[in-house]
Amino acid sequence: MVNSRAFVIAVCLVVLVSGGFATAGALDECWQVVTQRIDLPPCLEGLQVRADAELSDALTRATASQRRLDAATGNTAASDSLRQAQLAFELYRELECTARRAQLASGTGAGDVYLACRVDLTRERVAALNEQGGAPAEQTIAGASWIAVEVLGEAVPEGVAATLDVALGGEVGGSSGCNRFFGAATIEGAKITFGPLGATKRLCGEPADTVEARFFQAIAATAGWSIDGTTLRLVDADGEPVMVMRQAPPAP
Repeated sequence: MVNSRAFVIAVCLVVLVSGGFATAGALDECWQVVTQRIDLPPCLEGLQVRADAELSDALTRATASQRRLDAATGNTAASDSLRQAQLAFELYRELECTARRAQLASGTGAGDVYLACRVDLTRERVAALNEQGGAPAEQTIAGASWIAVEVLGEAVPEGVAATLDVALGGEVGGSSGCNRFFGAATIEGAKITFGPLGATKRLCGEPADTVEARFFQAIAATAGWSIDGTTLRLVDADGEPVMVMRQAPPAP
């Protein structure tokens, strides 16, 4: 069997040999807003930060989509393929952009070409992930794990983990900040209600006990949900947010 890493490197090298410089992209985008070359690196670095954030969001959504496929097929082939493809992309991006920089012999502008290459290839990867079913429009509360960052208007203290796992069939579970809970949810479009729920019965001390009390109060008041990127908002019947959560990153 061919070593998978060696195969990926071989594929990347083929792309490097056959590829060329893009004639438009991040470099041209920055030159439209700066007038001096000294201002080019900060512009490119800003574009890279945004591109990386978009990639992280797209990968999180695509992973959730692949996990739903895994649940339907009873195996992890979809998630495994996505993970391997992402590793291959990261290796290809580094080799390709390093090669483009090397062609300028580390002269003036070599670093700018490297940064622009990373931005352009990252954006291409984001587009590819969205085409694979990770576009924001296809997001759903089900089939994902969420971590609370704010409950009833107050930030969750550092070191306290309040989580919510929602299965495709409506089963829910997680941690209230202290105890584990389990039960079911009824999801109809953007509407959701929880219950009945069960939970373990242990004391954790502060601030976990207070977080738990507020967490269950928020869950009881929840009537709907909305997602923006990797942020989930649970809202009450009046549309007021009762809990803000972020999507848990993909498992390694």
